[in-house]
Amino acid sequence: MLTFENNFIPTHDSMDISFSDLINKLRINLGKPLPGLEVQYQMAPVSKMEQLVYNFNDTPPRESAVLALLYPDGDEAVLVVMKRATDDSVHSGQLSFPGGQAEPFDTDTYATALRETHEELGIEPGLVHVLGTLTPVYISPSNFNVVPVVGYMDKKPDFRPNEEVERVLTVAVSELMNPDAEQVRQVTTRYVTALDVPCYIVGGEILWGATAMMIRELMEVLK
Repeated sequence: MLTFENNFIPTHDSMDISFSDLINKLRINLGKPLPGLEVQYQMAPVSKMEQLVYNFNDTPPRESAVLALLYPDGDEAVLVVMKRATDDSVHSGQLSFPGGQAEPFDTDTYATALRETHEELGIEPGLVHVLGTLTPVYISPSNFNVVPVVGYMDKKPDFRPNEEVERVLTVAVSELMNPDAEQVRQVTTRYVTALDVPCYIVGGEILWGATAMMIRELMEVLK
């Protein structure tokens, strides 16, 4: 039986490094065994591990990728997220990383993440330096298997969001590493009502679900 314990207590001192040193640390640590689902589970919105793992008796999941994009603000590392437009989709109005479903012409997972980021935020793929990937996350409401790609830019992007994006938000990595960053708030969506979820607060918005799980693992990689 798996047990989960959050024994990582981050501090601002732990992030008192330059942007370039942080990127080098990510480049090294993403090449090592990843913290994985055990760490992601600490920010999961469900109570049962079974709901986070694809059941092979069900319809095969759709492969997709997102981009966890970092850039320097001064010497501070900043992470980019976006609020999806309000529409009829399962994840309408939620915060997420840019990304989406893989297409047959995508050469690999990196290509999917970079193409989708270009479509949604207008960021040219050639300006993004890819560092590696985090542990894939299965999203049961939309039946997506999502690979989080981690990358960075040398300067602040020129954001040109399309109609799928309501707004672009950024958050300092040092804020996400703060012990008080992880909170619990109540959310209501098309498929859940008044659910208490672990989350981060970004730009006054609740960031929860798969993206919060990815961020939790990213912070552990930076540990």
